[in-house]
Amino acid sequence: MITIMVNLVRNLLILFVFLCTPWASAQESTFAYSDFYKRLAVVKKEGLTRVSPAFFLLDKHGQQPCEVTKAVIETAERHVTVLQKPTGELLIPYDAKLKQDKADLILGLRRDQQDCTMSLQTKLMVPIESVDRVDGLKKIADELEKLMLGQAGFWGKLFLPDFNGITLTLSDALIDHLASQGQSRYTLVNTDFEVEQGQIHISKQWLAEHIGMPISLTDGVVDIKPWLVQ
Repeated sequence: MITIMVNLVRNLLILFVFLCTPWASAQESTFAYSDFYKRLAVVKKEGLTRVSPAFFLLDKHGQQPCEVTKAVIETAERHVTVLQKPTGELLIPYDAKLKQDKADLILGLRRDQQDCTMSLQTKLMVPIESVDRVDGLKKIADELEKLMLGQAGFWGKLFLPDFNGITLTLSDALIDHLASQGQSRYTLVNTDFEVEQGQIHISKQWLAEHIGMPISLTDGVVDIKPWLVQ
């Protein structure tokens, strides 16, 4: 049995969660492909080129990937295999014909991985090292906000936390280096940002005030996510 929940977790955009309690003996469950298509369609609708939704199948704590034994999208005439990355991400295609044909996504889990969540998160479509000015960070922030609002829908927007800016996740190597130097701050464009749990938060105001300034993110930034504030 699988129940569907809607939730926002930490600063990641998570707009639906499949909570997988012990599965049927067949170890498979079926979902309407249209639910995934609707999330992916926001990219085209909003003209996004830097960020997109990503579907991750993780353990109940959201830390480790749950490995699928089967992941296919099926219609009466088509059978599309869905690949899974080592991170747990399922590479679900954006295909209007699959939606039109009322396709189903069929997932199977190993017997020892029956307590999992599938979360909708954000991911970058551009290399971090390609961002060499604050302008690039602001464009990513603007698209993340559009993506968040587009995923929420009309009623969801009423309950969303405020989009305050972006969160940069630092590499383990950089965090270890800062710790070895007795530092708890990361400097970007002459601004010291407090490092909290391996991340720094950058406000929309800061981005707007530093347009045109050069930056280098190649020495330790591994991801960029929305910064949501309740």
